Amino acid sequence: MAGSAQVGQVFDVLFGQRSEHREYIAFPSTPDQHSREYIVAIYLGEDGKRRLVPFQISKPEYEKWSAERWAYERLRGKPGFRE
Repeated sequence: MAGSAQVGQVFDVLFGQRSEHREYIAFPSTPDQHSREYIVAIYLGEDGKRRLVPFQISKPEYEKWSAERWAYERLRGKPGFRE
C-alpha cells in the first residue's frame, strides 16, 4: 500500500516472513488473538515510500498461533456455537 492514512483508518496487515513457501499468519481470528495488543512500525524509505518494519516470529510461535486459530475454527463449526 502507498499513500497517507487517516486517524482511525483500518488496514489488513499480514504477519510473518514472506518466503517461497509463504507460510504466514494472516490476521488475528480468535477472541483471544483479537484481545491482544499489536504494534505496527512504519518507516519512510529512501525512495519516499512508507514500509512496514518486518518482525520475524519463530516456527514454534507460528505453530502455536495456527493451532489456536484452527481449534477456534473447529469450535465455531459445532452446532449450538455462540460467540
